[in-house]
Amino acid sequence: MTGFRSSDFRILFEDGSYKRTTGLATTIASLSLNRKGLFDEYERLRGSAPRRSETDKRYFVGHDGVISSPGSGSESNRGEEHLALALWNQDKPWPRSHPVDGWLRLIDYQFPLKARQSDQGIGKVDLLGITDRGRLTVIELKVKPRSAGNRGDTPLLALMEGLRYAAVVEANRDVIAREAKVLFERDITKEPPIVQILAPLAWWKGWLELAGSTRRAAGEWEPAFARLTADIEEGRLSVPVECVALDDIGDGGITYGADCRTPTLGRAPALYSVRPGEKWPIGDALL
Repeated sequence: MTGFRSSDFRILFEDGSYKRTTGLATTIASLSLNRKGLFDEYERLRGSAPRRSETDKRYFVGHDGVISSPGSGSESNRGEEHLALALWNQDKPWPRSHPVDGWLRLIDYQFPLKARQSDQGIGKVDLLGITDRGRLTVIELKVKPRSAGNRGDTPLLALMEGLRYAAVVEANRDVIAREAKVLFERDITKEPPIVQILAPLAWWKGWLELAGSTRRAAGEWEPAFARLTADIEEGRLSVPVECVALDDIGDGGITYGADCRTPTLGRAPALYSVRPGEKWPIGDALL
């Protein structure tokens, strides 16, 4: 059987333009103009997504909060993985970005989506959460690389990655729900997953505070981004998009336990709602 091919989804997986700072506002605006094409691809991906149950693979594979291969991956990928594990190891409820939405609990990290090795282009969900109302949340975690002048991945790339994963999770919701019921004694609602872009303040500020020639090259991307996320939530996909910042962790913020492989945080970081396009885009700490 032929595996999943990202090349069949030219909008959702067009990473080249989504990675570029130059023309960022124009690229985002074009996606809003072509939102029907974006929505069509999401629904098509949801219909043809890899299904691990067809190959006798589980979704919750028994993660234990320990780094499996400390030296693998790029600098930013390692940073994201270590932070994801440290947040998951907190084992606590997190406030939602909207006050009426209660709380979110992280139930897994590096959540697998591939059914077969040949399912190219499908990665793993950085963090998977469930709200107090039983709604799944796909969390795309980003960090700012240590190298000077490198802002890391664009918010647009983070959004599109989150949408891809949300479509696959939604396609497999019933199977995921059955596993979650056994493991966590929680019921999963039939609603589409929430997509949350989560990153330390430094990453968000790197993109929200563009200036000079970099700002001119990128354009005013924030209002276009706000319109696009509203289109995604209010259109036929009904996929909410949340932007959330957390306190910068900094050097020494993550410790690795006696085994040097179990990331933990000395304290729970505060979370902040981020609303690109507003005059003051980073709100007060969530309670």
